[in-house]
Amino acid sequence: MNCADNAHNMSDEIPKLYLIFMTKEALKFFAYSLQRFKASRKFADRHDFNKFLHSLTRSNYGDLSLKLLVAFISKVYFPHVSAFNSVISYFCNLGFPGSAQKLINLMPKLGCLPDIVSYNSLIDGYLRNADVGDACFMMRKVCSGLMNVRPDLVTFNAMFNGFCKVGTVEELLVYMSLMWKVCVPNVVTYGILVDTYCKMNNVNMAYRVFKDMKSSGVFPNLQIFTSLIDGYCKAGELEVALGLYLDMRRNSVFPNVVTYSALIDGFCKRGMLEKTAYLFSRMLEDGVEPNIVVYTSMIDGEFKKKNVDNALKYLSRMHDQGIRLDVTAYGLWGYCVWAMQYE
Repeated sequence: MNCADNAHNMSDEIPKLYLIFMTKEALKFFAYSLQRFKASRKFADRHDFNKFLHSLTRSNYGDLSLKLLVAFISKVYFPHVSAFNSVISYFCNLGFPGSAQKLINLMPKLGCLPDIVSYNSLIDGYLRNADVGDACFMMRKVCSGLMNVRPDLVTFNAMFNGFCKVGTVEELLVYMSLMWKVCVPNVVTYGILVDTYCKMNNVNMAYRVFKDMKSSGVFPNLQIFTSLIDGYCKAGELEVALGLYLDMRRNSVFPNVVTYSALIDGFCKRGMLEKTAYLFSRMLEDGVEPNIVVYTSMIDGEFKKKNVDNALKYLSRMHDQGIRLDVTAYGLWGYCVWAMQYE
């Protein structure tokens, strides 16, 4: 194992060690706080309470966090809403939005009202479980004003992202019109919309969103360019995709392996190997390592043009890079060997 491997392993271990340390510190803090209360009837600082409670939830001790929260409340301690939000987020991330909902319903009785962060976590939790009905019900309650909160951009982004994943476009359009009345979309919002339309094979609508975003002064990021490039490649509009690629480079947004995979696969399927060779070369110049998708596309493209030697060169390069053949690549390897026998 070399120094680079050691450094990488250490960087992986540091967050784990930090969480273990913070968990121990949190347990010491809560034990000390309870002893202090028994001795002087005084509670610990709210900021410290929230910090250490959050440390426990981050370390997957959400159940313990909830028990501690209830224990302190029973002693007439009134925690900040962020303490509850840590536990709510924990349950939602685990896939138990129902438990989070029960805690939110209980909060007013415990002397604390939920805020928009509480409801954002809950809505996101429901959508993670593809529970669009409950998510929309909560969203309607938030928008009604009866909960003493107003939806923000995080709320709408959670809704749009959830709708994108489950494919409920009608609801997305309804809430998109509502969003414009409440807040201004950011790059995350536009990214979700562009990706959604591209996955629906509606690249024209995706490009309209792209243009609206730029005219609003929000510049597209790597993910948005990549989604749009992939959409146009799949639609067979390769010159438009290449134009977007050049546009992103001009604006110092540098493509990653996903961007190059989409372009190379698109041009290979059309047999435009000069373009794929150019893109492969630029990819290496950018310091982007080709993946199995790129190599498989290149090998397939070369083989279909009966350029067996070139296909074998890509296979050899892939092997040298330490990339294992998948089922598709194994099949292409077999074709190459077969073709060599009959040349």
